[in-house]
Amino acid sequence: MPKPQVEAETARLEARIPVQIYEQMRRAARLRGMILTGYLIATAGEDARRVVEDAEIMRLAREDQIRFAEALINPPKPSKRLARAAKRHAELIERRGIPASPSSRRRWRTSGKISPAARIGSTATSARPSLRT
Repeated sequence: MPKPQVEAETARLEARIPVQIYEQMRRAARLRGMILTGYLIATAGEDARRVVEDAEIMRLAREDQIRFAEALINPPKPSKRLARAAKRHAELIERRGIPASPSSRRRWRTSGKISPAARIGSTATSARPSLRT
């Protein structure tokens, strides 16, 4: 016995378009052996997928891929300016009562000084430690 097909959730789209474009889309759909709705879903869906992919995926030339991988494997030494900034950041964090080292932060988070809700990113301000000095 064949399985019943589960229909995908749908939404309605209405658009006013010039008659010339409408007729052109109908003709294109017929040439592909499709109805207009199927043609629009296929072409608009593919274009939307491509636009989103282009916006979200960074494509690097081969040379840039190699340079990026080498920087990950052998990162450059931090500059004096970056080292000073990291030190200042650690000092600011310590003044606020948040330990600077990752292992100290783990102990601090589980010591009861911060609620579990704050640990998982709750937006409730009362559950978060004060960041003001």
